[in-house]
Amino acid sequence: RLNDGVRPWPGKNSAYLYGYLLTEAMVDRGGPGAPSRISTENSGNLPFSIEGVARDSLGIGYPELWKETVGRIEREAAADLARIDGEPETAARRITSTGRNTRGLARAEGGRSFVIRDSERDGIGLTEIGSDGVARDRTTWNWEGGTRLRSTPDGREIAYSRIVPYLEYSMFSDVFLYDVDRDEEIRLTEGARIADPEPSPDFEWDRRSGRIASGALYGVGNLPDGNQSIVAIGGDPEADRPRERILYSGSGFARLGPPAIGRGASSGILVFSEKGLDGVERLRALRLSPDGSVSASRWITRPSSDRDVAMTPDFSDDGSLYYSGGSGGVFNLRSTR
Repeated sequence: RLNDGVRPWPGKNSAYLYGYLLTEAMVDRGGPGAPSRISTENSGNLPFSIEGVARDSLGIGYPELWKETVGRIEREAAADLARIDGEPETAARRITSTGRNTRGLARAEGGRSFVIRDSERDGIGLTEIGSDGVARDRTTWNWEGGTRLRSTPDGREIAYSRIVPYLEYSMFSDVFLYDVDRDEEIRLTEGARIADPEPSPDFEWDRRSGRIASGALYGVGNLPDGNQSIVAIGGDPEADRPRERILYSGSGFARLGPPAIGRGASSGILVFSEKGLDGVERLRALRLSPDGSVSASRWITRPSSDRDVAMTPDFSDDGSLYYSGGSGGVFNLRSTR
């Protein structure tokens, strides 16, 4: 994480990173009882004088402790990066230069490119990258967006999820389409707790009726019991909103990754990552019947150790499956059929 620079507290996960590393540094300097002792002493002092307590207990204050901690992490990371840099490497080419954090690149009709921007200055939303390399913001969201964008088969819409308020005091992830030609955002679900939709090869949105004409969107659903599921969102001629149907439910609070639908030789196969309580992340495949139901489910990667992971699957047009595979902190792009 330090490679990208740590955002000022309390931005993003910096507060958690700060607290975790600082507590670890307290133990290194003051022994296992230091965090508890410092917390107890701080809570009994009015006005709070936490800097003095830190100096009495650790010999240095918090600013010096943080600087010392970051320096240690950078030295350890340097050794890891040197080892990773020694791995065979594929040349990469930059295709955007927005000067902002972006993710989820998708190509739409006419070769237009879209990304999710995440900028403290310009907010979170959908941004189009023109053929001239210029970024043009298309939507602005008040809350966090999903992890990716997906183009529909005809390229006329972009599918994604984002966090929205629902009823009072609730925040859920709902599924949206962005109409590229009309510059219009279409909300498909309300309070659904579904993220990262994947259009099926036969998905089609009927602009005139405002309904799903064919196919489905597959996403990750959050269940009330804390588990996650793979959900199909399809058209419903009897309702104004699409119909949601659970295809697979995880157990033991497993975390499920965004699904990918097969094409070509892998047509009818839905693949996603599943991370159990053991911390191991594997790829699972569901075979879908013509009626959309699941006819089979099985693992397609089997880790050799608890440090092996497989995630972020995607299919090429010929049906080859690509995914990010890691072992001991080193990640490479892998493929299988």
